[in-house]
Amino acid sequence: MIKKGLKKNVVVIENFISEKDCKFVVDSIDDTIIWGSNTIQGIPDKVSRNFYDKPDAFNILKQAMDKLQNEIEMHFGRPLKEGFPGIREWNVGEYQPLHADGEDPEGHPNEAYIVDYGSVIYLNDDYEGGEIYFPDQDIDFKPRAGTVVFFPSNNMFIHGVREITNGKRYTCPQFWVPTKYEIFEKSIRAEYANKN
Repeated sequence: MIKKGLKKNVVVIENFISEKDCKFVVDSIDDTIIWGSNTIQGIPDKVSRNFYDKPDAFNILKQAMDKLQNEIEMHFGRPLKEGFPGIREWNVGEYQPLHADGEDPEGHPNEAYIVDYGSVIYLNDDYEGGEIYFPDQDIDFKPRAGTVVFFPSNNMFIHGVREITNGKRYTCPQFWVPTKYEIFEKSIRAEYANKN
């Protein structure tokens, strides 16, 4: 495994998942996958978290998420809540404009404000376009299959994804929440449950 630090806190680890495992997960994607259609900060996001009926593919990603959680905790020195894998499918014409995962451009909390770190595991690279870029850090590249990128979610790490021009891009994105927010999250869930 090669570990590179790009501009200190944008961390890239190549060969985080083997090409064989990436191919197995991508080959497991079929018409039984249900793609969620939600919007995060006004950005369309199609993530599937329903591939439990594909336990071998799920286990590959779950093991990767557990290993990734340890990497992020070691790098930033904070305990995190357990990650749960999902697959994001990107089709031709899709892209993500510049954004920060946990703040708006002025540094104010957004709807995902308890998120302190973001990560993306790249499951394939047989597509064109789709580069991840961080303009403030002068980073712009297309990760190879099996690479993971992780970074803080504040507005100092605004990033985007260039338009997919050919093929399909598959990633495993994750927002990471420090364990200190568990108490707050439990109280919000309880309040919501009491209203319904």
